[in-house]
Amino acid sequence: MLRSRIPMTLGRVFLGVACLLLVQCGTALGQDAAADEKQIVEAIYAKTQSAKAAADFTAILQACEAAQAGNLSAKNRDYLKTLMAWSYSRRGDLRLQVSMDLQKIGNRSQAAESLRQAEADFTAALEHNRERWQALVGLAMVHVQRDELQPAVEILSKVCQLAPDQSAGFFNRAELLYQLGQYEQALADYDKVVTMNPGDVQGLTGRAHCHVYLGNRQAAMADYNVVCRLLPDNGMARVNRGDLYAELGDERMAMADYERAIRCGNDLARLRMANLKATSVDPAIHNLTEAEQLLQGLDSDEIDTLELLQCRLLIARSRGATDTITMLEGQIEKIKAERADRHAQRATPATLK
Repeated sequence: MLRSRIPMTLGRVFLGVACLLLVQCGTALGQDAAADEKQIVEAIYAKTQSAKAAADFTAILQACEAAQAGNLSAKNRDYLKTLMAWSYSRRGDLRLQVSMDLQKIGNRSQAAESLRQAEADFTAALEHNRERWQALVGLAMVHVQRDELQPAVEILSKVCQLAPDQSAGFFNRAELLYQLGQYEQALADYDKVVTMNPGDVQGLTGRAHCHVYLGNRQAAMADYNVVCRLLPDNGMARVNRGDLYAELGDERMAMADYERAIRCGNDLARLRMANLKATSVDPAIHNLTEAEQLLQGLDSDEIDTLELLQCRLLIARSRGATDTITMLEGQIEKIKAERADRHAQRATPATLK
């Protein structure tokens, strides 16, 4: 059964940190520079306070380039170089998000172009400031979008070395190691995230998932309990704990969590409850009609199509619906074959240096 994720921000890069850095740099702008030079640099800095769109960051970059063509002090030249690294990184974040949005609606060609632009921005940011760890995280996310997980892990390892006091590198690396099935290594990274912030629900959820796959179910339950206490009305948190209750054989506790999640509007909980109602031997839970009703109209990003079809197949087999069984088995085999093909076509990237 697929483990569910608590919704999170892109790449766990906390942009407020970057903004704070700019404020700190801004307080010491051009103290040794001529008045006109100071005015130019302060005007560029002022643009950063309202920059939100890609065009805003492009304007900042152009202003920095024009200013650097003049006779600036070494101090302000270095500052503008840092400012350009920040601007490239922020514009890259926006282009990466655009690429992801385009990919979701099936516009692959434009998604690929936006991803290429994002990669160029993150690379430029690092050329201006090698210690811009946020750009490294962005570059790792570019590889993730291309399904190149191992290079992304290697980049995030550099982030962990460069910014060991930031959770972003450890969290994102943990997420990828988890996807790669390297649960012990992922667990170690999630531990670091939770140590930095004991209330990090994403870190707690990821750590609990690893515990489940490693057979540490009581440790997993402890983490899921903390997440449900911190987010009592979060449907995904309830689904995660409900799944573990179901695996432990406590179907009634699982049902309670699924019911709470459904009240929160979580569609995945409907699927999991339907599966439990179709397979349970407890007469108080088993109900094929209610299972079918729960599956009606299920079609959202939260739902894995294969899991949905497999649940419908369970119900069809229980009812002995031969034609439906044949149809569903064909659809399931087609999806499995398509996923196997995608997995086989995944290129093994060269190790990054």
